[in-house]
Amino acid sequence: MDRQDYSDTLEELVERRRSRRRFDLILRIYSWFGLLLSSVAGGYFLLTLLPIDLSEEQLWALMTAGVGVLLALMSRIVVTFYREREVEHLARLTEYEKLNEFLAAWSKFERVSREVLAEQGDDRAIHSLRSVISFLYHNGKIDGEDVLVLEEGLKARNSIVHGGRLMPTRSTDRLTTSLDEVIRKLAVTS
Repeated sequence: MDRQDYSDTLEELVERRRSRRRFDLILRIYSWFGLLLSSVAGGYFLLTLLPIDLSEEQLWALMTAGVGVLLALMSRIVVTFYREREVEHLARLTEYEKLNEFLAAWSKFERVSREVLAEQGDDRAIHSLRSVISFLYHNGKIDGEDVLVLEEGLKARNSIVHGGRLMPTRSTDRLTTSLDEVIRKLAVTS
């Protein structure tokens, strides 16, 4: 799979996640406005229960104060959601950047490992990554620990590319670093 395929898959994941987050944000905004509306209605209900006789000027002053409080609360809600949305956006960008680094490292591993196969004159395993990993192990290019890293990388890559699942940033970072070490080892041994 080349870099463009990884980028396309990553874009699909980004769009799906963005859509889910947008939907979640809309539902949260509705819930806050619902709470605000029920608070205003509850206040009005209590006001109608009390046997207080307000003048027209007092009633207007009370309504103006209520509208002011309502506008202030609505503004705070909107500001809070925009801040939260920005924080989520930055976290999402970091997450996708790490995924892109991992997918780029995996693509580089595929290219380097196939170059090693070509140098060895073996092209039978060129389409199967598990065969490539097995070939590299049996020919002493990588050790058992590297095989475990590559197996985990292959599962993560398949999960991202075919399953549409994202990985935690820490896991992606760790796996990318380990994958880069395997690539360096392959470059040195070839």
